[in-house]
Amino acid sequence: MTALLCVLSVESSETCTSLLLTPYGKELLSVTDTPGKSPTSGTLTPPSTRMPTDSTYFMSFDPGEKNTGWASFNRVGELTGNGTLRGLRGVSDFIWGVVHAPRVIICETYRVRLQHLNHQNSTVPTIRVIGVLEDWAYRADAEWVEQEAGRHLDGMRWAGIPRPSGHVPDNISAMGHGVYYLHKVANLWKIKL
Repeated sequence: MTALLCVLSVESSETCTSLLLTPYGKELLSVTDTPGKSPTSGTLTPPSTRMPTDSTYFMSFDPGEKNTGWASFNRVGELTGNGTLRGLRGVSDFIWGVVHAPRVIICETYRVRLQHLNHQNSTVPTIRVIGVLEDWAYRADAEWVEQEAGRHLDGMRWAGIPRPSGHVPDNISAMGHGVYYLHKVANLWKIKL
């Protein structure tokens, strides 16, 4: 959605009422103006931080510095979507395009380790991506699950996804994280990719 707020004015011969609305139609401010009188000041209602949640699906993410892989599964473990998002902006745009948040958001965790000394003077974009995803889970009241980096390999093996040589593509890694969660935590044994 491109507009963050909407102003709606309703006029009659007696009054003019202006409403300030969120993109979801929630009223933030209402002001009534009667000709010849000072406007009635409205009260500002803080916007709701919650978005609608759909309890029938799960999403998993493999956040990265340049690309973030994602996968979605329905409640019986069938893969319903999969892709790669470019940068922090791609992740943010993706979230804004989702009408109902998933019940569970699974994300590969990120740890700064001694062997990763290349973080000096870095903005560490991967951690920023994780923050955006965790905030989405909070606002949607979805369960937030972090998994260690190697879990996607177990999930890939259980789902019969061959491991490519070199770096596992981010969208495949996200599928592996989702399968691991569905198999190990949600006890869904048949995963359909």
